[in-house]
Amino acid sequence: MDRDTKSFIVASLCWLALGAALGVALTLNLGNYAQFRFAHMHLLLLGFMAMMVYGVGYFILPRFNGVSLRWPKLLAPHFWISNLGLVGLVFGAVEFRPLFAVLNFSGVLLFVVNLVATLTGAPSVQERVAEKASQAPVAAPRPIPATPEPATRGSGERALSGTEIIGDVLSSHPGSEEVFRLFFGDGCFSCPGQATETLTQAAAMHNIDVDLLLDALRERIARG
Repeated sequence: MDRDTKSFIVASLCWLALGAALGVALTLNLGNYAQFRFAHMHLLLLGFMAMMVYGVGYFILPRFNGVSLRWPKLLAPHFWISNLGLVGLVFGAVEFRPLFAVLNFSGVLLFVVNLVATLTGAPSVQERVAEKASQAPVAAPRPIPATPEPATRGSGERALSGTEIIGDVLSSHPGSEEVFRLFFGDGCFSCPGQATETLTQAAAMHNIDVDLLLDALRERIARG
């Protein structure tokens, strides 16, 4: 998980703790009830829940679609806009609340536009594979040997069945990184799931035909 995405998660947990503490103050009738209730609601909704959705959404949704986030440089501005807007709403003067509400709304728009552009603007895995195949040079036909070649134990066509762990395939066949990037985007290499997920599980999670993935990996491994 990159620093900007992690920042949303950390901020979410901090706002949760502050909101919970304010909830205790409400039950003890400490301070101004109306102001505390307003702050408590916004700390939990715009602080805890929204920040958690932002962080998880930025991290998970592009990976599920095998693409990279369209505009990753917008994450840092989004983080500061949303948090400054929340601070202003909760702790600022009442007359300035409309301004800070607009800031929060701007953060929501940044999130929506970035993810919509990411999920709808990127080509599907099948389209990327087809484009990659169309750009590949046509290999010259191999001469037919006089005697059949002995089968190579552990060749690319035999080595993969779908039950292999992604991380094991990457470490055993460095060239397979090209295929994983094509199918899953750059997020595959920072995802902790590669240490535990099999090829079949990854294909199912990303709504990809596992045979298409295995064929691409076998072809790439066979090329060395």
